[in-house]
Amino acid sequence: MVSPRNALESLSARAAGMIPHDATIQRHQTEVAANQRLQTEEASKQALVLPFIQAMGYDIFDHAEVIPEYTADHGTKQGEKVDYAIMCDGKPIIIFECKQAGDPLNVERASQLSRYFHNTEARIGVLTGGLRYKFYSDLDAENKMDEIPFLEFDIRALDSKVIAELERFAKGQFNIEDIKTSASKMLHIAGTKEYLGKMHQHPDEAFVRLIAAAVGYPPDGGRMSAPRLEYFTGLVRESFQGFVRDRIESTVRSAIARQDTDDDTASAEDASEISSDTDRTEGDIITTVEEQEAYEMVEAIVSNVVTPERVTIHDTKFYCAVVIDGNSRQTICRFRFGPRGKNLCFGPFGQEERYQLESLANIADYADRLRESAAGYLQG
Repeated sequence: MVSPRNALESLSARAAGMIPHDATIQRHQTEVAANQRLQTEEASKQALVLPFIQAMGYDIFDHAEVIPEYTADHGTKQGEKVDYAIMCDGKPIIIFECKQAGDPLNVERASQLSRYFHNTEARIGVLTGGLRYKFYSDLDAENKMDEIPFLEFDIRALDSKVIAELERFAKGQFNIEDIKTSASKMLHIAGTKEYLGKMHQHPDEAFVRLIAAAVGYPPDGGRMSAPRLEYFTGLVRESFQGFVRDRIESTVRSAIARQDTDDDTASAEDASEISSDTDRTEGDIITTVEEQEAYEMVEAIVSNVVTPERVTIHDTKFYCAVVIDGNSRQTICRFRFGPRGKNLCFGPFGQEERYQLESLANIADYADRLRESAAGYLQG
């Protein structure tokens, strides 16, 4: 039996081949391509949603396990049917509301799912067009679907973190309490990171006063006057920037130390095992230690431009990229590491500017270019 992880990775590659997902394609062009390729909601369900459910280990041909057009009537509201319901012991555990690939998954469409959610016993609701997925639960109020999804991704750009979360929903592993605990944690972490990202760039008065109290400012125990508040706000901003610099330098030192160790211990046999642009196969995508360290350096460098939780790694059989929001159309940079050397790449796939790196530490030399690349997508 194929594991959910392998099945999801295979589906991700197939979906990316069906509807390209790359920095060379603008968002509206991708949506047009999706609508042209999958011209109806039913086509989207057949080509993308059902294979996703199947990848999670559920038998889409067993109507005791996956029910299409599941009735979600309530009170006087009759004829309400959700597209799919995954069943366990005769009860729905996950419901899917499907749209045509490329359609916006906006508030209006989420409200429809919310109504179905309230009318069933399922505690997980999924809104999808087959490419993008939004997972909802009832963390704020029981039996009332939250307004904010706890998990959101594009099937064409799955990373290891998302796949690990999706495995919780797989057949034989589904446990609603564990899922809700993880979902709550993800929402709180995302909210905290978003807040800290905002404070990094524009610390507000409440945050400045909190830090001031923690470090004993004003030193005389006096009142926090307007001039003192303005002065300490500048210190907080400077401290944040210093923290980011220290993090980058620490990662660089670690990379240099590892590089020195590798230079001392690597053999010809070891070098031949390192992934290159040409020796990776679709089923052999492994993020190396060097790629992970390089990603962490880039994440730290651009953290004053985009909040860290939005910066993710996207590994493929041709390269390893750092992207925003799991979206390879928003690629900050790519790594091409192999026996022929290490390259840091910018620009559209196939038209890249490549810069050879002596070691991972040299990534810091391109800090301004990395921040410029990240900022360009945010401004766009």
